[in-house]
Amino acid sequence: MNSRYRHASITAAMAAILLTFFSAIALAYPTYDGCKGCHGDFEDDNYISKQDGARWNQSLMDAHETFVGDECDACHKDGGLGEVFLNLSRDTSLSKSCVGCHGRQEDVNGLCVGGSGTQVECGSGAGLRQMHDTQVGAGTCGSCHSSDPVPVGEHLPPYNYGRSGVLMRNSCDTDGTESQFGSTGLDNDGNGQRDSDDSNCAINTAPTQPGALSASAVTTNSATVSWGASSDADGDAITYQVDYRQNGAVSWSNGGSTSATSRSLTGLAADTSYDVRVTPNDGTEDGPDRTGLNLFQTDQAAPATCLDLGALAYDNWTSADAGGSGVLPAGAQSVDYVRCKSCHGWDRMGTDGGYHRRSRQSGRPNAGAGDTDQTSRNISLAARQGTSVTADMILHTGDGRLFSEGAGSWVDLDNDHSADNKAMHSFGYTLGNQHPDFSAGALTQQQLDCLVEFLNSADADHAVYFSDIDPGQEPVLYTIVSSADASAGESYYGAQCRSCHGEPGEASSANGPDGGILAYLDGDGKFSEFAHKVRWGIPDTAMNREAMGSPAAADVANMMLWLQELGQRGFAINPGLSGNWWGGKTRSGEGFLIDVAHNFMGDTIVVVSFYTYDSLGNQVWLIGSGTAVGNSAEVTLVMPAGAMWGEDFDPGDKVETPWGTGTFTFTSCDSGQMALAPNAEMQNNFFTALQYSISRDILIPGIECPTPTSAD
Repeated sequence: MNSRYRHASITAAMAAILLTFFSAIALAYPTYDGCKGCHGDFEDDNYISKQDGARWNQSLMDAHETFVGDECDACHKDGGLGEVFLNLSRDTSLSKSCVGCHGRQEDVNGLCVGGSGTQVECGSGAGLRQMHDTQVGAGTCGSCHSSDPVPVGEHLPPYNYGRSGVLMRNSCDTDGTESQFGSTGLDNDGNGQRDSDDSNCAINTAPTQPGALSASAVTTNSATVSWGASSDADGDAITYQVDYRQNGAVSWSNGGSTSATSRSLTGLAADTSYDVRVTPNDGTEDGPDRTGLNLFQTDQAAPATCLDLGALAYDNWTSADAGGSGVLPAGAQSVDYVRCKSCHGWDRMGTDGGYHRRSRQSGRPNAGAGDTDQTSRNISLAARQGTSVTADMILHTGDGRLFSEGAGSWVDLDNDHSADNKAMHSFGYTLGNQHPDFSAGALTQQQLDCLVEFLNSADADHAVYFSDIDPGQEPVLYTIVSSADASAGESYYGAQCRSCHGEPGEASSANGPDGGILAYLDGDGKFSEFAHKVRWGIPDTAMNREAMGSPAAADVANMMLWLQELGQRGFAINPGLSGNWWGGKTRSGEGFLIDVAHNFMGDTIVVVSFYTYDSLGNQVWLIGSGTAVGNSAEVTLVMPAGAMWGEDFDPGDKVETPWGTGTFTFTSCDSGQMALAPNAEMQNNFFTALQYSISRDILIPGIECPTPTSAD
């Protein structure tokens, strides 16, 4: 280290072995300068210990030099080899300076202002300051450092111990690394006992493993966990750390600590299996833990009423929240083939409601009116005209399709249950009167009773939310009841829904449907689905009636009206919009030819031709097409050129240069908005983004354009 050529201030860093206590709070002695009165200059030869009178036969600096592996930056903080602060250094590893070896991180109780206004740790030298109060005189340090914490035990090592280049490794000096310059090492906790003489350094025996775990008083969201007591050979008091997690999870949750042999866990999820881990500690070290996998399963969250359970069972009676087992009944191939809503729709209107165009898939029945099926499946109160649903109707005993007969059939099995017919159609789809036979124990009696109550209740009638459902439009148009209040709907959403789902127009909400709530509502049947799920909850999820504030029918209707108005979802793009559109007299000379049609897949396609001009005044055309979603469509635009007039025309000469995109949004049959966004290449050709309102003055005769319903 070439110590004799260092600035004298380096002595301040090394002398901190006895003066770390000056590093916090008042910071009257942020450097070694205030310590020389007792300990002398750090470079003075033949230092004599103030503790045991041992002669070191070298200076304090030379002795300390070896402790930090000749690393000058372990003590120095700024420039060259200038001043040394007791609490800071510039070495990235040995960054604590003096308190790195003479204080403990466990004693830190905040931040204080150090030299030159630098923030340093408070409390890290509490043990050494307490030692000075004991050895030199009461108040030596405590008069200024009154807020020091009670120092942790001698056995806890300082920050630098065991780091690269540092000789000291053991704060109890069991390996002799602390007492190289005298018979004793340091009194790190200031209790007057040094190294192995300190009671904290006695060899500790860890507590034994807790006994077997058990659980009691299990509810939907809590449980009491108990275990056999651990023992401790040293007679130390034992505390137990309790951790828990959902079975299958990786990380543990902190269930708190206790000196008892039981602990109550709260805030648990319903119908969930939990692992529990109990770890004993004697104040010095942990003993072996005891872990119980799948120790208990919380109870199912029971609906508040039979009506609630019936509504959940209508959604999915196999779910736990609806009183089911959570698994499909024997022989059933797909959950959708046993869910009521899959065929009858969320509005209970079947093909007369929101499921009018719902296509069949291999995993679900055909809920729409396609193929040869003419069954409406309308079981709404209006369709039944005052008649009641009975348990026998739901069970469909004898005439219904058995689960062993597969997912359904192309023909009516009511009159042909032959083995050949079953084999031929075992992988078909449900058509005709293929209601399952639920008499073989698939439904519990409670579920059956509650389904009957729900389906016969006015609360199950779509009329509590909608004054009209028009499946002839695409998507299905819903007219919300005239008593609905959009402002009240916005308030309810803000109070009960926004914290989880975010803003309705946000497509990135982690707890919302894909594309956001407004985009979700653009689909067929989505308003009736929204009404059912928001009113009654979704089985086996956190979205239950209690979590949503137990909404009434009016609350749901209010929110749907607000959402309709917010997203202008009362109007949908339809063929009646076809024709000539323009930006009014201020944009006379340019305009749009818009054609709307349905393709064979049922999608609504929008074709746009825009006649306009470039930045030099040359006439250009932008053409494109896209698929409509609700009242909006985004089209990809190209700019055609290259072909010749008249007899020289050759379609092979045509070149379609990508231009950008156009978004067209309509609020009625004759009004809307247009927004054009050129790509980078077109921007380089001086095309800029363009946005303005568009309208049309002439409607095409014979083509009906439906009017919005949200204002009705």
